[in-house]
Amino acid sequence: MRLREELYRHLGVEDAPTASSYVNLLKGIATKASIGELDEDVHRRCLAWLANALEREDQDVLAELRTVGEEPVLLNLNGATIWADEAAWLDSPILVEPFAGALDERLVLPPAVSRVAATRLYRELGVARFSDIGRLALAEVPNGVSAPAATERLRTRGDLLLWLAPNVEFRDRLRSILSRIEVRTVERLRVHVEIVEFDPPVRSPVSQADAYFDAETSLLFVRAAPGESFDWSAAFKAIFAPLEQLTIGVDLPPVIMTAAYIVTMPTRADAERALKNANYHPPEAPYEDLPETEDLHDTEDEHAAETVAGDEEVSIGGGGADDEAINGRAADDDHDDASDDLSPESDEAETDVEEVDAIDHGTTAGEQSGESERAEDTAFASKADSGEFGAETGEPTEGGVSGGSGWGSRSRSRPGPSRAERQERRSRLLSYANATPREGASGDQYASGEDIGSLIDVAAIEAVLKYERRAGREPIEQPHNNPGFDIVSAVADSMQRRLIEVKGLEGEWTERGVKLSHIQFATAQTYPGEYWLYVVEHARDLKNQRVSAIANPFSKVVEYWFDHGWKGVIEEVGAAADLNLEVGVKLRHAVWGIGTIEQVNRRGIAISLLMNFGDEGRKFIPFNSSLEFVD
Repeated sequence: MRLREELYRHLGVEDAPTASSYVNLLKGIATKASIGELDEDVHRRCLAWLANALEREDQDVLAELRTVGEEPVLLNLNGATIWADEAAWLDSPILVEPFAGALDERLVLPPAVSRVAATRLYRELGVARFSDIGRLALAEVPNGVSAPAATERLRTRGDLLLWLAPNVEFRDRLRSILSRIEVRTVERLRVHVEIVEFDPPVRSPVSQADAYFDAETSLLFVRAAPGESFDWSAAFKAIFAPLEQLTIGVDLPPVIMTAAYIVTMPTRADAERALKNANYHPPEAPYEDLPETEDLHDTEDEHAAETVAGDEEVSIGGGGADDEAINGRAADDDHDDASDDLSPESDEAETDVEEVDAIDHGTTAGEQSGESERAEDTAFASKADSGEFGAETGEPTEGGVSGGSGWGSRSRSRPGPSRAERQERRSRLLSYANATPREGASGDQYASGEDIGSLIDVAAIEAVLKYERRAGREPIEQPHNNPGFDIVSAVADSMQRRLIEVKGLEGEWTERGVKLSHIQFATAQTYPGEYWLYVVEHARDLKNQRVSAIANPFSKVVEYWFDHGWKGVIEEVGAAADLNLEVGVKLRHAVWGIGTIEQVNRRGIAISLLMNFGDEGRKFIPFNSSLEFVD
């Protein structure tokens, strides 16, 4: 080794990597034109080393981290670079999940270190926690019925539930919640997530929830129809949600199921015995009563959260650890319309309408158009904007939707449109709903690596800002990471404003269209009279730029069509055997002829029938494809 030392020194080989080595490696990865999985893995390891070095009070790390903010060196969930001050680290998957990938370009994962170390690293880098900017909230106030038995069960088994706490802070806050909690059952429970840093707040689509815990009022709402059993697993998922950021690296689902098991045991003695048999132990440290409404702080206590994300074994009294803080990546990008326009697909020959994936099953617009024509002759139509989301002309029904003719109907007082008229309308107003985010298409790039899509976005935003100023309004551009809209524009001293989503195109606006995400759809629902879509054609060509403004395009939709591609996302299926096999139904057998079902026996996927074939007698036979239904 000594003989080679001079050679290594000449080549610049160091004895051991320093903080500067890791930071330079981060910067080198960020400048690559294409970042692969191996690069991402090295990037994560570099962040983990820097985080642990910070915990060791390595002063060189602090100096090096100050240089990181000078360029985008972090990687978002899509594997692209992002500036530290534009990013948010994913400390609460529960809050991020409802956005279904719409925030992936902004979010970064925590490194595989303790929560304390991850928090300190991102604090030094100036990266916000997502739980600081997003919150779960009720979309509507539910009418709850008090459930005193469930409330009493939580309080009387509360000390046993504290055995499951992964750390001291989690335990103390859980104790505060359980000592004040009141349970109510509801038949309808609707929630959304709000990103409160924007004005107005951007909300995720409203969704049904099985349970919701309001930390301010200590009310636990659990959805249950009359006669249904109480869903304890949903209840504990809601109770643990405000404490989620205290459990980074901990697999919560087993803890939730264990808690549900504890409260459903017949007696307290049975519950305690079950915990001990599973190697859980009562907490030894004294309790510290903490109000559950207090903001969770980043404790420096070395015992507060020493769980390590990615470790195979993490002690939580029997629970495991997640291999990743989030599984997979959604490719949905709120600003990739330019990339769509420039992708190789746009150069392919088109038929009646542009080929576009309805979902990731290869369904094309041409196929949809052809099937629609064979099914019926109704044309897609639009209407004047009424200022209400989804409202139509005529008498509105509950929910703002007209009780008009519905699907597949048209006036019989005049002939339907011709084929040419029908096709022209379809290609002009045809829209597609993606049930899953579409893969790929990060955008064309110059040889230097500069993203053309980003240049188009910037040019389109600038064109809309000029358009608004010329119209006498005062536009304010929003941060690039606002998933709901790009510009807020209003007349001075006026309550009227426009929440503008801008879509830029390199060329003309064709059948390929532009995309709006489900978050933008939800924003239009929330602010129906204020939401606008601006499409900028030839965004980078000052000679041919064209701005087209549409007031809430969703309010102009009168029909939603779902093609066969949606079979890929169905939740339930009713097969022929489920629908038609019942006592009294007649079936034809190849040997015994026509018989009548007297009994149906189902055992898993196997179905057997007791049938009466008249003169041939009664037979006990399996149901299979050789049997034919007889009308």
